[in-house]
Amino acid sequence: MKKTISFLMIFFLVISLFAGNDNDILNKISAAGKKHTSVESKFTHIRTNAAKVKVEMNGSLTFKAPGQLKMTYTKPATDRFVLDGNKMQVIANGKEVKYDLTKNAPMKKLANFLCQAFTGQVESIATANNANYSIKDDGKYYVVTLTAKKKAAQGFARIVLSYKKTDCALMKMEMEEFNHLINSYELH
Repeated sequence: MKKTISFLMIFFLVISLFAGNDNDILNKISAAGKKHTSVESKFTHIRTNAAKVKVEMNGSLTFKAPGQLKMTYTKPATDRFVLDGNKMQVIANGKEVKYDLTKNAPMKKLANFLCQAFTGQVESIATANNANYSIKDDGKYYVVTLTAKKKAAQGFARIVLSYKKTDCALMKMEMEEFNHLINSYELH
């Protein structure tokens, strides 16, 4: 009986240590995110469709908190994504679409997600996407995986955010939609 009680005490102690570790990492990412108010970087974007066909794109990115993001593609050279407060502009394949985010909830959700990823607001992303999250330390990155609690018509089935351990800067972002389209971004 004493062995069973000792085992259970150790088991619950280990579980509480791991739970505390996740909270410590989240707090560290969030605190660093408040300092990352401006980011400039080259990036690689790989889009993978449901048939596993990959398309690689490249460009440069500028982010300014709270809500400005500009992605200018060099490959393909005509593509662009611009978020400025409540306005979003997407130019892809020579076609331009503008969104008023005060009137378009799905695009507003996307805009919020992107800004929250850069500023380390993992719990806000999880809440907005009705997702559970887990955190692992892979040695180089804190890897946060958000998984949707249930399938939906729109949104993300899975989001993976990789923050550099040294300064908790967002370095990788992967988003898988329910239709199995995957968009992966890596900052350089």
